[in-house]
Amino acid sequence: MDEERLIVTNAFSGSMVSTEKYGTDVEKITEEEFEELARYADSHISHPGISKRYHLPINKKHIKLVPGDEVAVVYIHGGKLPANGKLPWNVKLTFEHIKVIA
Repeated sequence: MDEERLIVTNAFSGSMVSTEKYGTDVEKITEEEFEELARYADSHISHPGISKRYHLPINKKHIKLVPGDEVAVVYIHGGKLPANGKLPWNVKLTFEHIKVIA
């Protein structure tokens, strides 16, 4: 099995997991907890505004997660964002820490 990873992203989907038999342990976290996890994570951020706000590199490569991987996710809520990639400071964000389990 590959080495367990910590990944930061702005999306999560079951299609990201490499096996059909998996579970997830999901915990809502604060923005501060997200930022702390992100310091040690591989970035798979695809949104320019999230990249800029949290000083994370953009990496739009497809993720294939395996049991043991952990994901820190920032979700963007509330309408269409500007086409210029800027993230308004008043946009609603929520955060989760997801562990992929067998």
